[in-house]
Amino acid sequence: TVIYDIICIEINSEATMLQFLLTISDESNHDKIKYIYDRYHEYMMRFALGKLRDAGRRDFLIEAEDIVQNCFMKIVGNIDKINLFFKK
Repeated sequence: TVIYDIICIEINSEATMLQFLLTISDESNHDKIKYIYDRYHEYMMRFALGKLRDAGRRDFLIEAEDIVQNCFMKIVGNIDKINLFFKK
């Protein structure tokens, strides 16, 4: 069931990315969100999963997804304050 849960998280992650992008009207901010998401989402999930699993949390997969989604919502809310230097 863990593999099934991980696959579901990946599917939900793609839907979550679309939700984040739909909340942003400025195209340059779309690029920022996509860059940050693509670069850090997997790392953030692994970190959250490890911490919650080590703490003995029963629903660590669901909790990790919620934590990472909340982090990205904060990033989206502050995206105008984030300056990134990257090539498109």
